[in-house]
Amino acid sequence: MLEAKMQAELSNLSLQGFKFALDEHALVSITNPEGKITYVNEKFCNVSKYSPEELLGKDHRIINSGHHPKEFFHGLWKNLKNKEVWRGEIKNRAKDGSYYWVQSTIVPLLDLDGNPNQFIAIRTDITEQKKLPELSP
Repeated sequence: MLEAKMQAELSNLSLQGFKFALDEHALVSITNPEGKITYVNEKFCNVSKYSPEELLGKDHRIINSGHHPKEFFHGLWKNLKNKEVWRGEIKNRAKDGSYYWVQSTIVPLLDLDGNPNQFIAIRTDITEQKKLPELSP
């Protein structure tokens, strides 16, 4: 019994450490199957300039920059609904109207029946890299 409790505490500490490391590096959000935001980390809020209260329950259209065609997002959602990881760059709009770019990886999390029940998006802010002129060979 004591060993099981110690193992559970160790697992919890490992998850806390993992979450801390991830939050230090990335913008993280979680959505439900309908695309409504159920979680955002502090870095997501700092970059988007929205508070958690302004984001929770909304979908990601709140940060849509209008840069990408509808087909771009249809393809993204098709991948996710097919239980596939999606990777790509997205240009978003912050609350103050400024734009920012993120390199995104979106992973469908499956329920016990194998159906997507959450989507976790892990993003890196690449705005500064996108501002750099491309180097010619």
